[in-house]
Order: sequence, then C-alpha cells, then structure tokens
Amino acid sequence: MNEILTHNELVDVVSQAILKKYRDHFKDMFITNVSIDFPKPDFIYMPYRFVEMRKITPKKLKNLVSVDSGIMVPVAFELKPPYAMKHEYLTAIGQALAYTLVFPVSYLVIPEFSIREDFDGVQFVEKIITRHNLKIGIISYNSNNPNKVELIREAEPIYDTLDSDTVSAMITKIKRSYSYWRDTRPEEVYDVLKIVERVMLEKRESSSIMDDVFNRVWEEILSSRFSEASKNSYILNYKLFFVQNGLIDKNGKITALGLNLLLLGERLGSDSNEFRDLVTYVLLIYGGHYQVLSKIYKIQEAMKETMNDECLLDESKWLECIKTN
Repeated sequence: MNEILTHNELVDVVSQAILKKYRDHFKDMFITNVSIDFPKPDFIYMPYRFVEMRKITPKKLKNLVSVDSGIMVPVAFELKPPYAMKHEYLTAIGQALAYTLVFPVSYLVIPEFSIREDFDGVQFVEKIITRHNLKIGIISYNSNNPNKVELIREAEPIYDTLDSDTVSAMITKIKRSYSYWRDTRPEEVYDVLKIVERVMLEKRESSSIMDDVFNRVWEEILSSRFSEASKNSYILNYKLFFVQNGLIDKNGKITALGLNLLLLGERLGSDSNEFRDLVTYVLLIYGGHYQVLSKIYKIQEAMKETMNDECLLDESKWLECIKTN
C-alpha cells in the first residue's frame, strides 16, 4: 500500500487492523469516532455492553478492567499520520493524555518512522512516556502498509480520578459507530446554527444554552412541521444530530466546525448544492457515516463471488443476501 491515505482513510484502516490483531485484548468492541464533546479522539473502541448502560461510575469501570480477560471499557485513540512533523508528536502526547479525563484507557497510534523527517517517533514517544510514568499506551503501524500494527506499550487503565458525571454524560451517549440523523434537512442545518449564534450573543453569561437554543428551534423551525405532542422527541432528534456531528458542544454552543459551516452557508446559500455537499461531508467524516459505508463496501466486495445481481435489486433482498452469506 504505497499510496498516501487521507487521515480519515488511515483511521479506518488502522482502527480495524488493531481490533483484528488484538481482538483478545480489546473484548467485544465496536469502532466509532462519534464522541459527544471535547476532547474528541480520532477513534474509540466502545464495548457493546455499554450501549445499555445509563450510569457509569469509576467503581464500575474498575471492576471491568482485567489484564487477564482483556479490556472491557471504552478506549480512546489518537492517531498521527506518517507525514506528521516532529512537533506534532508532542501535541499528540498531550491529546492522548487529555482523553484520560473521560476515557479510562488511552492509546497513541503512530507510524514506525516519519516519512517527512528522519525521525523515530516511536522511540521518542516511548522514552517520554516511560520517563514520566504516563499511563497512555503506544501502538505503531507500518507507513507503507497500515494493516501491519504492533502493540509497543500497553496502556494502564485510569479510573480512580475519573469524574462520574463527566464519564456518564459523555460515554453513555455513544450508542453506535455513526452519528444520529433523523428528520434534519440540510438547509435546516444552517437555520439551526444561525439560531445558536443568536442565542450565544443574547446569553453571553450563560454556561449552558442548550434548552434555550432548541426551544427556539422548535418555535421557529419545527412547530410548523410537527405536532406539539411530538415536540420532545423531535427536539431530541435534532439535538443529537448537531452534537454528535460536532457542530455544537454539550452546552449548546457552536464549535469551530459549526462556525465554519455557518459561514460557508452564508456565503454559498443554505439551499445551494454546495452547502448540501458540505453537510454531507460533515456527516460522512465527522459523523462516522463514511466508516459505515466503507464497511458495507468491503463486505460486498468480499461477497462478490457468492452474491448475484438479484441481491442488489432492493434493500430487503440485499439484507437477505447478507444474512445468508
């Protein structure tokens, strides 16, 4: 694999390669890059059992951590591409450490060697982590073939210093490997972000404006489409869309990504094809839908020999072919 992959393509390849090789170490996990708020890892391994949990405490996490039976708690990963410069390894260490504020286990994933500088990043990072007894782990990958990965240093789980409310608020909301999207129209993305901007100006002193924002969203956008009886469910649908796609934070305030999208909407027009393409890009890349489509594509490619043309006629036939193969 000699072609240079984009960061998102690299995340997709490496995240699957690690899980495939170290399946006994990372127990019953699914891969996602959908996290609720800052700090945001490049990808996360999420145990299936956590999907049903409503409350997570450090004590619960401690009981789930076992060296012998493998990791059964959420794991955060920071990945650096092979063309990263030397100073980026320093910021990567900081990012991986920051993830331990929310996630009990954190790994830094780096190439065996930098292709832009004559630099052994693995040795450099491992020396820092060892000298300062940091808890983060290291995984390396081959720059020419990212499917080749190696566990260099195992992470030490952190749970005693985790804040129960923060962990529960962020981790328990990660239910799938892709962001929530239901009912939201592309042009409404601009309208909602515009409301967020207005409310932020009106309530500068407020730490959280989430309820104010989405009450306004209901009044100005949704009430003309949906009945009052369904108000709460539709507000939740829209709230999840904007938070999980990284457009607003957990307090309802606009993020850098959300602000960029708003400014481009003003420039291009919220009903333009270009703005629709931008919303699609956000869903694919920041919302994890690219990874889902990539997995579907790989499954279909692997099943070409056993699938016939009838399998692609409609969704029901396709699903039946998936089940039988």
